[in-house]
This record gives sequence, structure tokens and C-alpha cells, in this order.
Amino acid sequence: MNVAFLRGMKVMTVVEKFYVLTTASIRETVHPLTVAKMIKIALEKMKPEGPDFINFSKNADKEAFDDGGLTLRVPMPDLPEDNIYAVLENHGTAEIASAQVGQKVDSPYIIVLCFPNER
Repeated sequence: MNVAFLRGMKVMTVVEKFYVLTTASIRETVHPLTVAKMIKIALEKMKPEGPDFINFSKNADKEAFDDGGLTLRVPMPDLPEDNIYAVLENHGTAEIASAQVGQKVDSPYIIVLCFPNER
């Protein structure tokens, strides 16, 4: 690798760390490959500046933003119910997030996958 080339480079993006939680009902009723697909999409699309809410929808025709870009609707025809949400929670500090989760985490960002009635 050309070290002289790398000296002139600047870091252009910072990758945030997110922890992903799923509710028991998601784990019990949604196929694991579908859950993995939703987690992958959430990690790719969610950022602290938005969107902070994804509606995986059985009935959506195409991917689209709502609420001024804060909500992303993603088609997911293989869901057992109409909608599953991914919610990005910013707890401010890792300590507060750890208290909410019940175990030590080193990031304030938690993504929760849940059904609408669990929100």
C-alpha cells in the first residue's frame, strides 16, 4: 500500500455504533432471515440525523420517506403482520442506554425492532 498516498487522506465519515434489540414477539413470530434482513436495512439506513423510524410494511409498494425524512417506509411482503417498526433511540449517553437495556453498552444508540402494539 502506498503510504505517501494515505498521508493526504482525511476521514470523511464517522461510523456510529448501534445496538439492536428485538422484542420476544418478533423473535417468536418472524422468520430469522426476515429479522436479519430488517436489521441489515436498519443498520444501513438509520443515522442519528435521520431517519430514526422505519416502518417495514407488508402493504408498501416502494421505499419512501415520510415526516420530512424522519420515517422511512420499506416494503417487506413476507411479514406475518402488516407492519414492524425499527426505532432508533438516542439515550444521550452510553450510561443511560446501559440502564435502559439492563447491561453495559458503549453507545447511546439503540435500534429496537417491534410490532406497533409494543411501541
